[in-house]
Amino acid sequence: MIKGQDVLVAIKLLDPWEQSMLSLGNLIGVSASQAHASFGRLCAVGLVDQKRRATQKAHFLEFMVHAVKYLFPVVVGSGDRGIPTAHSAPPLLQKLVTPSGASAYVWRSDGGKLAKGIAIEPIYKTVPLVVRHDFRAYTILAALDSLRLGKAREREIAAKIIEECIYGS
Repeated sequence: MIKGQDVLVAIKLLDPWEQSMLSLGNLIGVSASQAHASFGRLCAVGLVDQKRRATQKAHFLEFMVHAVKYLFPVVVGSGDRGIPTAHSAPPLLQKLVTPSGASAYVWRSDGGKLAKGIAIEPIYKTVPLVVRHDFRAYTILAALDSLRLGKAREREIAAKIIEECIYGS
């Protein structure tokens, strides 16, 4: 069964990984053994190539667009301060047109550029830490939240954004 931290590992493995599992774990806020277990689960389901230590981009895109919404349904909280996500995230603001009066969404956080909005649970608890230092991960994970939350048009645009990030367009 894929876990939330596995998505973070797959994002980090979009470029072939030549370092240790300890350094990979440090990047996403998990132990080396958790990073290794994530790597194993991703290899077992065909999302990562074990020999290249890299994400299978086409498979990962399909997984993100079609499966994550069902595996990690959105848990909406109350108003809070945090890092903007979904259509509220800076990487998506220019690409996603949201109706006036639409609620802003945030991942609860104590640091970084904080905004007010409705808190939603990220797919893994360390997401707010990861996105502070990795713009590509931030863009992918915010777009992923648009897939999890959005209507058909938002989902279509979010899928394109994720595809561009995965393939580096």
